[in-house]
Amino acid sequence: LRAGWRLLTQLDIMLRGESSAPMLWEGFLKRFPDDAPALQHLARLQVSAAQPAQALRTLQSIPSAQLDAPTLRLIVALAIQLDDIPAAHRAQQLLVDSSPHPAVSDVLALATTTLQHPDVVTAHAALAEAVAKLPTGTEFHKALAATPSTAEATHFSTAAKSE
Repeated sequence: LRAGWRLLTQLDIMLRGESSAPMLWEGFLKRFPDDAPALQHLARLQVSAAQPAQALRTLQSIPSAQLDAPTLRLIVALAIQLDDIPAAHRAQQLLVDSSPHPAVSDVLALATTTLQHPDVVTAHAALAEAVAKLPTGTEFHKALAATPSTAEATHFSTAAKSE
């Protein structure tokens, strides 16, 4: 049944033109709201139409278990573009959590959004879990796992002495 509706939607787009594609995919998704490929396709159309907020909402409606790495990276990019740090952090966390050995760049991206996240405790807990997945014993791991310390600022002058 779903495949038939998908084919009808694609035929309808061919007949009506690409400009009607978002509306037609939205109609398809009213019948099949959990269709991840259709949601991803609609989000790409929304991105192409310079509608990042709509695209982000569309992608966020995909169940977490159906989110693949490219979709999560797109959610992160859209959320950062829209200054939605909690959404970017959550997607980056899902990306790291989905891999038994996450890429260092993904953990660093999570660390970056952690620093900007309004819920410091939750964000740092997620970062600690991510850092724990990295190979231990390296200087990089030690630096990430270290508790940040604060230091006292001293007076610094940029004035130049003229003769």
